[in-house]
Amino acid sequence: MTDVQLIKDDGTPLDAECAVEPDGDHLAFVLESMSGRAAGREPRNTDYREALDLTLQRLKTLGGVIEAAVVDSQVTQRRQMPESERSLLDGPLRLTDVEDVTDLRRRLTRAQATVGQRSDARMPGNTTKRIRLRLSVPGYDDRTLEAALRDGVPVESASDAVDLLRSLAGVELTTLTGSVNRILEVGPTQVLVATSRSPEGQPVPITWVEAALTRLRSDGAVPISVDEVGHRSSFIGAVLKTLPGTRVDAGSPPVITYEPSDTATGLGTKYRPEAEDVDVAPPEPSVATDPDSYGNGLRAHRRLQNFLAQLVEAHDLEPRSPQPSEPSFDLAWMTDRTLTVVEVKSATTKNEVRQLRAALGQVLDYSHALQRPGITVQPAIYLEREPADCHRWNEITGNAGVLLAWPGTEDRLDLADDSEVGK
Repeated sequence: MTDVQLIKDDGTPLDAECAVEPDGDHLAFVLESMSGRAAGREPRNTDYREALDLTLQRLKTLGGVIEAAVVDSQVTQRRQMPESERSLLDGPLRLTDVEDVTDLRRRLTRAQATVGQRSDARMPGNTTKRIRLRLSVPGYDDRTLEAALRDGVPVESASDAVDLLRSLAGVELTTLTGSVNRILEVGPTQVLVATSRSPEGQPVPITWVEAALTRLRSDGAVPISVDEVGHRSSFIGAVLKTLPGTRVDAGSPPVITYEPSDTATGLGTKYRPEAEDVDVAPPEPSVATDPDSYGNGLRAHRRLQNFLAQLVEAHDLEPRSPQPSEPSFDLAWMTDRTLTVVEVKSATTKNEVRQLRAALGQVLDYSHALQRPGITVQPAIYLEREPADCHRWNEITGNAGVLLAWPGTEDRLDLADDSEVGK
């Protein structure tokens, strides 16, 4: 059993004793009962209801399924009550189908009142008993689920999957059975996917895609079925098979296999142009996210990235996109034995400093991860506009060994724009 200290999004810990543990083929979230002040005893688990609300919301974000919800108190254990008599829900419940988790929490607490009560009881029973939620959460074990429930799912936790999904927004994705899916919107934690049955779109947790992508990288193959990758396995398979180096092996279930590039360097794959006319909705106002992930920032980012890729080609070089096993850089190219890896950023007066700081950390991380024997990695930042404090940022990036350029200064990347690109 792994104890969980639930922490609200504002950093406040909750007074609620709970834990995550294996439960047969599933996982279980166990929430201890709440009690008031008594002689010689302080109140216990006073944030019971808020903790259950928060847990249900975070499980929804993870794409979790409640397979069963039962009272698991000392009374029910002592009486050896069958699960059917202490159940709080009828059948499995997919949380992405739940519109109001607070209403669900009320259903779970109200249903507890009569569980374990004597037949002649005149008053309703306790509605904050010890409960057990038996769960299916694709891609999670007890330790990783404990961390996700404790702290919440960071917006950038699935950044590779988010980057991939954004690059596919608006593109027709063919499933392994020939159906067509289309990404309508990529949010902070969910992607809205249209099908022939649901043209208005249905949400799919990004964590499901991230878990499948991680497994493809580590294992080299992913079976595409509900049991293996979650309830939207068809969509996940359609996404994975867009990746260069993948193939589909027929079977029951079919398997997507990844075979790394056999190029001399093994770095990157053929550049994937980005759709520039996408319209991705902004996140909720309370969510801190990447300015390049929606709206004008996303469109500017894609326009800059495509322009730079065209300029690379105009210099008889090959622009590269990342392979599934590589960090999610925006663009890279080889000259002799030097790999230039670029982080592209949009910029406005208000967010310029934040964007530069983010880009510097990202591109240094990429360049470290891409190091290979005999290859020199040159990190670079391509910004939408000249920095307001240009001298300062030239010094900062120069000291870090990072090239800094913006439209009109591509010569800093040895890509002088004397071509007709973009004209």
